[in-house]
Amino acid sequence: CVFCGDMGTALTPLIAQQMQGRAGRRGMDVQGNIVYLGMDWATIENLMLGQISQVTGKNPHYPLVALQRALAASNDPRDPNFIHGREVDLDGMSTEERANHKKWAKMSQAFENSCFVAERWQNRVPTLDEDGIKQITNRTLSQFCGIEGVEDYYNVSKETIRQLGYIKLADDDFGMPLAMDHNVLSMVWELSLEYCAESVNLVHCLETLYSHFITNNRRSHKNEGDQNAFMACILQIVDRVECPEGVESMQRYLKAEVEEGKGKMVNERAAELITDIEQDLKMFEDKVGTFSIPESEKTRLFLPLVGGGSGPLGVPLDSGVYEILQTKRKTFPDSVPVSRRNDLKNRLFSFGKILRIMNNNIQQPHGKFRELSGYTNKCFSAVRYSLTDMMTQLTNQPDEVNE
Repeated sequence: CVFCGDMGTALTPLIAQQMQGRAGRRGMDVQGNIVYLGMDWATIENLMLGQISQVTGKNPHYPLVALQRALAASNDPRDPNFIHGREVDLDGMSTEERANHKKWAKMSQAFENSCFVAERWQNRVPTLDEDGIKQITNRTLSQFCGIEGVEDYYNVSKETIRQLGYIKLADDDFGMPLAMDHNVLSMVWELSLEYCAESVNLVHCLETLYSHFITNNRRSHKNEGDQNAFMACILQIVDRVECPEGVESMQRYLKAEVEEGKGKMVNERAAELITDIEQDLKMFEDKVGTFSIPESEKTRLFLPLVGGGSGPLGVPLDSGVYEILQTKRKTFPDSVPVSRRNDLKNRLFSFGKILRIMNNNIQQPHGKFRELSGYTNKCFSAVRYSLTDMMTQLTNQPDEVNE
């Protein structure tokens, strides 16, 4: 078992002891060998003798849990809120909504037919009923043990997604009809399981993204410069890490702002995009602040570093992940510390997960935001290729032989 270099918080005494216990092959080797490579003695001593960290469970309650019930009902042909293939009131729609509905009506009808086939022949229905969601949102183990928590969580979550504008609470007993496109809500729910604050802020910024990248006919997802601009916007929302000392900020890397006396020109399009996204994030934070839900739940919807900074471009953000993707860099310079490398690789991996979930959902035929899938697909491919190149570089090093 070999531990290579400083892995920061990624390697704890608990993980190290688990891995060390697997050195050697049981029944074949009488002993195993553990090698610590490129570590100082204090780190080695801590891994070998350090106290095992406290193991804590994950809170099963999250602010958008009730959205799972609403989405399940919208996918159940037996439910009044089933949305696929149903006749709708076209006269009550705007011109844009009517055009979108007609555009995807055939695909929706095909989905409805497949749901009926699954129910009839396989006794399978894609749904979570009311009893199921109440069990999910029941009191947690910590609450049962006397630790204070949010009571009546199902209704708290319903109120959260209603005030977010995701559902309409019906006056009758017909549940929670969706108030947004199905693909957008399935995206925000799936993302919220791991990236709650990022998911709701991302949805709030979709109109701005659509305006800049779809309504604006001068942009195209086939253009690499526009792909990079879109990627910078998503990173501005989901990778809000303050710029460390000695690193160029995202704003300056994109030339949305420049140092005085350097003779560089400000990129007005980049500055406008960053400003618009920052304004959206601040508006969303202010909106959530007015919600009639517990403060602890509001906090879970807030992104870091929103509303700070001395100007409309916000707090200087770390450009590290964007630089890797924009330059298609396969490795790190020798001057970059190991801790910084590990941090960037972890953030790049998280960014790829967010893009994958976003792309898989947004491309479904349920509204205008599907047109953003051209960008999400290209950006995810860039992350995938970058991570593949990094892993190849890390695992394909030639052996060093001392002659």
